[in-house]
Amino acid sequence: MIKHVITIYNDKLPEILATIDAACFDVDKMSEEEWLLFFKNHKSWLVIWYELENKPITAAVTCWVEQAHIAYLYSNAVLPEYQQQGLGLSLIEDRVKYLSSISITKIQANTRIDNTASIKSLLKQNFIAIQYVPDLYGDCEDGILWELQLS
Repeated sequence: MIKHVITIYNDKLPEILATIDAACFDVDKMSEEEWLLFFKNHKSWLVIWYELENKPITAAVTCWVEQAHIAYLYSNAVLPEYQQQGLGLSLIEDRVKYLSSISITKIQANTRIDNTASIKSLLKQNFIAIQYVPDLYGDCEDGILWELQLS
């Protein structure tokens, strides 16, 4: 059975996220040190993951600026062997629900232009593509900036 985990910071979190990133991404993966820096530089954040047999199989990171009421879906990763099962969409749904409960009014995200799974998941949650961004990613790939206005 898949277990749903919402976490506060602990010493294992950067290692868990770096391990999932390494398994999920050819580019854009973050090291343990980069995740440590992320948590140091972002005051308000949320990490959700799903576990199977006490092993994380997904991870999703969100950060936000409380004063501006804007959140950013920073990362959404599902181990390759668990993809195509709706887990990525569930991670987005969980974060939208949580962010709605803490007075966030706008959520932003970005995707690579060829990441059809992420694009479909964002569209299912009523995100709107607001900008095409040439060379958004470090490997010169173009991206799309998405936004969801919450009530």
